[in-house]
Amino acid sequence: MKKTRWLSAIVLVSAVLPAYALFGRDKIASLWPSSPVVIDGRAMEWSDMPLLDEDGVGFRAMNDSTNLYLLIGGTANDGRLLLSGKSGQNITLWFLKSDGKTRDWGIDLDFSQEDDPTVASPTKLSDWGLAPERVIQQGLEVSTTTFPAEIDFQADLSSQRGRQPLYEMRIPLTMIEHKGRSIDADFVTTDITYERRAQLLSLPPPQSARTMTPEGGGHHHHAGGGAPGGGSAESTADLPKRLNLHLVIGLAKEPRH
Repeated sequence: MKKTRWLSAIVLVSAVLPAYALFGRDKIASLWPSSPVVIDGRAMEWSDMPLLDEDGVGFRAMNDSTNLYLLIGGTANDGRLLLSGKSGQNITLWFLKSDGKTRDWGIDLDFSQEDDPTVASPTKLSDWGLAPERVIQQGLEVSTTTFPAEIDFQADLSSQRGRQPLYEMRIPLTMIEHKGRSIDADFVTTDITYERRAQLLSLPPPQSARTMTPEGGGHHHHAGGGAPGGGSAESTADLPKRLNLHLVIGLAKEPRH
């Protein structure tokens, strides 16, 4: 069923005006994969790919002649809470048209309708009763349509025992408009609600978490031990804020030698 929702004024402005004129764009350097990319949400092939780390969210990209591959993972407490769905925010990865100004279509995960995150530790989108949706911008509205079968999207929402939530996807390049060898994209979230903020601040201390590396490796960053006397492990600084990241993916021309 087709759904629509209204854009807020700030999101509408950034969708209409050239994003590079407002904020500039952070580059994700895409490399040609040296072996077939398996989309399983586990990130085993990504250890050598350049990482763009912005506001606790890490981005990596690969491409060949037919597909774009993306890996998005949490690199800090705020990014892990966001991508795991526990912060209850709506997350959209928008692809822009070749004019670099207009949002064309996006992949949307709407965690905002879900309940108390303290009940369980979901590891799959189906644990939330969710699946990715395709969204299209139409003037002041965003319409939700059937998710294309051509896109392979897998998510691991685990944040226990030092793991980090990951989104891994394969998108045919024919579905994305280009500017030469580059693709413009926006990574956008809604605000965390007051109620969800209060819930998260009452959680017990988080376990240590590693940076955005494949399972079994990487550097470890240990979260603080909480307030004296057993207070909350999270602080306001640990909680996700509203994001509106402007990205450009620089595509590889040919296989690496």
